[in-house]
Amino acid sequence: MAFELLDGSTGYVLLEKGLPEDDLFRQIWSARALVEKKYYPLVKQTHESYLKLGAKYITTNSYATQPTWYEATFGTEEGRRVVAAAMDEESSAEVLELVGSIGPLGLMRAHAKLSAQLAVECRQEFLSRGGGEDTNNNKNNNNNNHNNDNDNDSNDIGKSICILGSLPPLVESHRPDLFWDALEAKGEAFFLDNYKDLAKALLEGGADCLVLETMNCWEEAELALRAIRELMAELAGTGSQQKQDVIVCLEGSHRGKDLKPQPHLAPDWVRKVLEFDLGPSVHLRGVGFNCAPPEDIVESLEHLSKEGVLADLERLEIPVIIYANLHERDIYDEGFEIQSVGTPQSPEVRKVTRRSDLMEIQAATAGEETTIPCAGYVRFGRKITRDFGVKILGGCCGCGPQGIAAIAQHV
Repeated sequence: MAFELLDGSTGYVLLEKGLPEDDLFRQIWSARALVEKKYYPLVKQTHESYLKLGAKYITTNSYATQPTWYEATFGTEEGRRVVAAAMDEESSAEVLELVGSIGPLGLMRAHAKLSAQLAVECRQEFLSRGGGEDTNNNKNNNNNNHNNDNDNDSNDIGKSICILGSLPPLVESHRPDLFWDALEAKGEAFFLDNYKDLAKALLEGGADCLVLETMNCWEEAELALRAIRELMAELAGTGSQQKQDVIVCLEGSHRGKDLKPQPHLAPDWVRKVLEFDLGPSVHLRGVGFNCAPPEDIVESLEHLSKEGVLADLERLEIPVIIYANLHERDIYDEGFEIQSVGTPQSPEVRKVTRRSDLMEIQAATAGEETTIPCAGYVRFGRKITRDFGVKILGGCCGCGPQGIAAIAQHV
């Protein structure tokens, strides 16, 4: 394989494994699995399903541990009613008592840390059973010692299983308009403080590398990077940390406030990532695009190529990371709606369909010994690794183990 394998979707795999698709799930999505201990094994099983396929990167189940959703769900009377209705009396009382003690944002931080701990446990259990190739690159993980410039082996992608600590948009995905509204209403401190707290929690839980996912715009990514830079400077001052890896993944359609795709913005946004001063304690491990239709990502990569940004990334030895969304296109083109906390939701509210052109099964041909599942996504993977030199490839929403297996075997 000319690329490294990233994992795929978390939320719908958790549902397939038994996580209830109740009103609480519809408020905090995959973080529902962090609220009750009985669902912790499902999180580890989801991670392991990708490790068994050869994934060298697994992402913490922390995409939904963000302040907007946690404040609305655990910090309001309506939200707490949803929590109480979703669990038995003893379990809900335990959760709400904890919220009363540490607050909604305290619970958010605890769940972010837990998501990393579950990923670490999964990796340890997988390796103890003989899975993967453990070169001990992560041996210092639990002591919070991270990569430094002189540790060349630690930057050799694929020698070990790397746990990516997911840092999401703090208001809503695919809604740059809501990011700008929140920035105006709450100020930079809302983003800086929460990103700093979340990053710290993920690292305390054992994440090896932080990944900014589905960033609505460069300005949102910049705030997250500033928070990480500040956190790492503080930790470096205590002598407890070395250089910290970070990956920046921008939403692959680069939407404006009107929510229309603008792939031509890709070169400018990536240049700004490269030009940002990370300070002495942060290292840019990769740049990429995620959670957008494959055709938008291809167009973004074409713009990077035409304007020489791909060449710059290659010269700097910064890999390109891609994981596209396999859902039907209309959910993007029609915009994303925000769910009202406390309002009973139909199970159909967030149900979307995966694209048939990406999920089709291609019959065996003279050049292929077997049929190819997810053939459309495989063709996408072949194109971007061949034409644009993508080095790390996985899947986002709608791309579960079947899709990751397909690209592992056929790209």
